[in-house]
Amino acid sequence: MTAPLVRRSPAHRARVVAGTSLTPRMRRVTVQADTMRGVAIRPAQDVELLLRENDGRRVKRRYTIRRARPDLGELDLDVVLLGAGPGAHWGATATVGEEVEFQGPRGKLELRPAPAHLLVGDESALPAIAAICAALPPDEAATAVIEITDGTDELPVGRPTIWVHRGTQPPGGAELLLDALGEHAVDPT
Repeated sequence: MTAPLVRRSPAHRARVVAGTSLTPRMRRVTVQADTMRGVAIRPAQDVELLLRENDGRRVKRRYTIRRARPDLGELDLDVVLLGAGPGAHWGATATVGEEVEFQGPRGKLELRPAPAHLLVGDESALPAIAAICAALPPDEAATAVIEITDGTDELPVGRPTIWVHRGTQPPGGAELLLDALGEHAVDPT
């Protein structure tokens, strides 16, 4: 009996080439890897960064590729800066020239023609929602419903967007998004 084939995403060594604050709680970190030159990126694909906890333990965090420039091997990763975890720390402190390792790209989302698309999520889903909206044909309707802390976290999505401001409520629950979906009729035509 032969062992099953284990498929792993390719591993890459990259360096940070830019960091830009997008909102008070989101920062775009651009990484460049020569091994990503010529690699076509599909909407909502992600990479898995290999980071370190304060105690040195290795951890993984996944980030959607917001934009890619395959000719340069560059990936824009929009990092949510909530909490004190290793991902938020890396996103807030990544500096030009710093090296980072990642695996990917991952994800096999296939956009199919539809009369309308509904995209729902919190700020951690915002990069994927924006990438999908940018990839949709202009003649296909799309509406995004996105939960964020407040109006300072709103970013262009490229399609009609219902912003759900959670204020001081903790992130991670579905209640506010469910309420918003119940309040706003989304026309599928």
